[in-house]
Amino acid sequence: RVKLTLEIAVPLLTNLQLYHTSLDNLPSDLLKDVPHLNTLDLTGNRLVHLPPNVFHRTSLQSLVLKNNLIEKVDSEWFPHNSSLTWLDLSGNRLTSIPADLLQRLPHMRNLDLSDNNLQDLLNLDSLNHLHHLETLNLAGNKLTQLKATTFTHNLQLSQLFLHNQESKRQRVCDLLNALVTPKEISKIVGVSIKTVYNGKKRMTMSKTITRKSGRYY
Repeated sequence: RVKLTLEIAVPLLTNLQLYHTSLDNLPSDLLKDVPHLNTLDLTGNRLVHLPPNVFHRTSLQSLVLKNNLIEKVDSEWFPHNSSLTWLDLSGNRLTSIPADLLQRLPHMRNLDLSDNNLQDLLNLDSLNHLHHLETLNLAGNKLTQLKATTFTHNLQLSQLFLHNQESKRQRVCDLLNALVTPKEISKIVGVSIKTVYNGKKRMTMSKTITRKSGRYY
């Protein structure tokens, strides 16, 4: 068990990497004296819960919490109108994402939620607030359906990863069929579908998944 009790006296620090250090907690005031910190990497620790307001006193743009033991995310981690543009929560134990979390991240460009236990995105209408979102990684979850309007407002979305869902292949195809207006997504990577061009039938195929009459099979 490692307990972090640092008092960081480097006010101009911009990059902090604490990966693979067996951390199992973070003090709520850990970052209070590093207001210029823009990158924090906590990959490969043992974090389960983080205290509220833990990221409030920084100008973070990139936060990596990959490969921890986090079961629940709290919108109170971040201030309203957070400057964060890159958030990696992959490889945790998340079953859902609270809507008010994403509402606090209007500048988000890259969001990685892969390799968790997410089962649906039906309650993620707050994706509508991510107008600058370019890359969304949902691979390695348990998704079985998407609403047709899930990505309607994400006009900058260019990469969507859906592969390796813990569901039958037909259900994975249904995920793609929910995207009734693929012109809004210029590139889909995963589930063997490589590219979509302006909603037309021209696309790069591989393996056994094909598209017929506007549907994926």
